[in-house]
Amino acid sequence: MNSPLSILIATIFFAVSCAPLKKEKSCEIWFEKVKTASYGDKNYFVRGNIFIHGAYTVFYGDLGKRTFLTVRSPFGRKLFSISYHNGQICLLLPDSPEKCGEDLDIYWDYLNVKTPFDLKSLLTGRFKIGEDADYQCINGNLIVEYNGMKISYEGLRTKEVNFKDFSAYYYYEDGRIKKIVIKEKDKELFRIYIRELREV
Repeated sequence: MNSPLSILIATIFFAVSCAPLKKEKSCEIWFEKVKTASYGDKNYFVRGNIFIHGAYTVFYGDLGKRTFLTVRSPFGRKLFSISYHNGQICLLLPDSPEKCGEDLDIYWDYLNVKTPFDLKSLLTGRFKIGEDADYQCINGNLIVEYNGMKISYEGLRTKEVNFKDFSAYYYYEDGRIKKIVIKEKDKELFRIYIRELREV
């Protein structure tokens, strides 16, 4: 017959040995939720400002299956519009032919800044994650590495994104993105303020 003491010891040993497995499974579930959310298909109307070179630009438009954004100068002059459709990004400049490509970030040139981040991904905080991404849970954060990027999540919310010398930091208010700060080697390049983000 097993003594109460031996049963207690066996129970403690079982609980301790299973703890890492439960933690690992919990991290895996967290990763799967974040990965699924990175491909979300909700549609939003967005409006805000980009603070760059000491001045504000204004942007507004739709994000989702149909994405179309317009960026204007502080004085209301249209700088460019961007549309995303069927995996292509198209840039529309005033009085110029439309330019399209699969990975076109030429619009950053019109803001006179270099950054590897795509504007649509920055605004939504959704950077697509593939099946072969590496991940781990550290100090209450989920860290995902994919395509050279290192993304830190707090819950399902993007907290920080790093790619080479560039970083994007997310700040929230009432659960929604309010400010995004983009840096290169710890030097601030520009800030994005989200004034309105609503599901449509």
